[in-house]
Amino acid sequence: MGNQIEDGGRVPVAPGASRSATGAEQVVSAHSGDAPSRVPVFVFGSNLAGRHGKGAALWARQHRGAIYGQGHGIQNDSYAIPTKDHRLQTLPLWMIAGFIDEFLCFARKYWMRQFQLTPVGCGLAGYSREQIEPMFAGAPPNVIWPPEWLSCDSDGNPQGGNAVPSRSDDSAAPQGDRP
Repeated sequence: MGNQIEDGGRVPVAPGASRSATGAEQVVSAHSGDAPSRVPVFVFGSNLAGRHGKGAALWARQHRGAIYGQGHGIQNDSYAIPTKDHRLQTLPLWMIAGFIDEFLCFARKYWMRQFQLTPVGCGLAGYSREQIEPMFAGAPPNVIWPPEWLSCDSDGNPQGGNAVPSRSDDSAAPQGDRP
């Protein structure tokens, strides 16, 4: 069970690095030495059971290497933020905030990678943007906010978060949190 890249090919792991599904070392060493992956890490809402069966979670499993059965943390080119428990019940906001804080620390540590954020918690978990978005305040510049979370000034210029860079090879990813 090796790390996979978007086209399905096997990714070499640097000598001495682990292929552990939960190891943070995947962010750097799963991709030819210290060079970052060519795709942003896809950040999606999940459940603690790791049942990546719908929406953004399913897309992450199919396209960015999210591991079925692992509901939390880095997984190849994806990162799961739990919004539901093992029984698929919505987690309280204070618990989601803890997982978001953990993610933000991770994104700061791995500043050389981009993290493509989805509207975590605003789909099946049932929370509103106003409840979740403030938890990402102070996100580092390598966290790309979902377009629907970018507010604009009177001239139409983004004011919050980090805009998505234009990419010619950008594939259509689902919007929202649907673990």
